[in-house]
Amino acid sequence: MELVEKMELDFLVMQEAVKAGQEENQKSMSGLTGGEGYKMKAYAEKNGGLCGTLLSKAISRALSVAGCNASMGRIVAAPTAGSCGILPGCLVSLWEDRGFDEKDVVMSMFTAGAFGMVIAGRASIAGAQGGCQAECGSAAAMAAAALVELMGGTPRQCADACAIAIANQLGLVCDPVAGLVEIPCIKRNVSGLQNSRRRMLGRHAPGRRRPARFPERNGQRRPGGDPYGTKAAKAGFRRRRESRLKPHSRLRRQLP
Repeated sequence: MELVEKMELDFLVMQEAVKAGQEENQKSMSGLTGGEGYKMKAYAEKNGGLCGTLLSKAISRALSVAGCNASMGRIVAAPTAGSCGILPGCLVSLWEDRGFDEKDVVMSMFTAGAFGMVIAGRASIAGAQGGCQAECGSAAAMAAAALVELMGGTPRQCADACAIAIANQLGLVCDPVAGLVEIPCIKRNVSGLQNSRRRMLGRHAPGRRRPARFPERNGQRRPGGDPYGTKAAKAGFRRRRESRLKPHSRLRRQLP
């Protein structure tokens, strides 16, 4: 099977997960959650609420896919099962409600996957290691990059949206109720979805901005890395201290 065909199949699985999660009698295996996607869909179709119809429907889809995962349904881990609702919530909504071409949506998934590989390689996508930022933050970053590409953004703008999204999805310690990927994981998919959409809007800001960087590039803690950048901070302090102790080059030239 060709690579594009595999990605098309993944997009189809996302659509099916949305439908499965929007059933009225959908319940998780534990019984702790269920029906969130159906309730949000009914709310969105009624009046759209404060968020408007498009965003409310996107939230419904994100909840539906996360609920489908909790009921042992078939989903696409993007990048993980705990954050599986964010990317479908964004992309399926643009495809169904805004009429975006399916081929363009599928190609944007390659962009999302590429940025996910960078995050996985340089930081972490494991919630047990880096908390919600590692899972939902990574998914929001991937979705933001995909949305920017769909809206005609440049690779630099996709990278900026990705970095800003992951920086604005701070994590909780991974300690869900009963150890299951349900509470608060399902609702965190909604915050990730809204985060990714806001980052997409940022590409319209005028002027060239200094690009945002991943956490480990600016001394902040990266998911699963050195807590609070302690080692990096100590190393930087040691280098600055040693440079101050060294004789100045001009002074050295004046010495006999």
